[in-house]
Amino acid sequence: MGVLALHALHEFEAIAPWPPLRRRKTVQAYAKLASDPSPASAQRLVAMMDAESHPRLSNLPMLVERIGTMSAQRRRMIWHHAKQAAQRSLAYSLRARSNGHVLVRDAKELVGFCNSRMGIVTELTTEILLTYEPALTSVAEPLRDVAASPGQVVGLVDFLEGDESSCPACALDPVERSRIRSLSWEQLTQAEMYLSILRRAGANREVLAFAALPLAWAKSRLDRIQCCEEGTSDEPQPPALVGVSGGLQRPWR
Repeated sequence: MGVLALHALHEFEAIAPWPPLRRRKTVQAYAKLASDPSPASAQRLVAMMDAESHPRLSNLPMLVERIGTMSAQRRRMIWHHAKQAAQRSLAYSLRARSNGHVLVRDAKELVGFCNSRMGIVTELTTEILLTYEPALTSVAEPLRDVAASPGQVVGLVDFLEGDESSCPACALDPVERSRIRSLSWEQLTQAEMYLSILRRAGANREVLAFAALPLAWAKSRLDRIQCCEEGTSDEPQPPALVGVSGGLQRPWR
């Protein structure tokens, strides 16, 4: 439910991409909801955005109500990250173009943009894992240090593949794709550290599977992109998992 709350922000941005001031007002309204959440506030936001016809957004009041039944710790966790997501999105809201894309000037900014959309999701899921898995308490801080990396690499790969369903607001002025690809490999290395920390801390198989499968998929996609752009004839196969606790069979680059 916490991840759904984060995705609601991007849904609102998608239906209010232009003009930039409208997009910014939308993000600010969502941040206000995250600061003082209630089903009534959520309903007012849905009405303000004329979002009643959007199934996932029209259900936002119900989602807020369900989150309200959770423990105080988990409620604070979810809405703190929702507010963080809105604050990060504000940095890009005034760069909106008429096609709904956002102008990102260079590769470094693209990483920041991916952090505002996907990195915040894995930061939230990390906090959720820490509440469910006592074995991770001893590695909480190093885990938090790299918590955004899995989400960032997924966002970068979405950009490289032009996947507008997952990365709908990217419009990068001339920057070498090879630079973005290199950054993706670097972020994947950071994400592998995340998995290694979990493994060393003795996380259970379900937690390892949750962390490992998106990274395996991201690496497979990066391999495929690299083969296509370098003209390699052999199509890479998705990396196999050696049990979940063993991690990925092929090393990260």
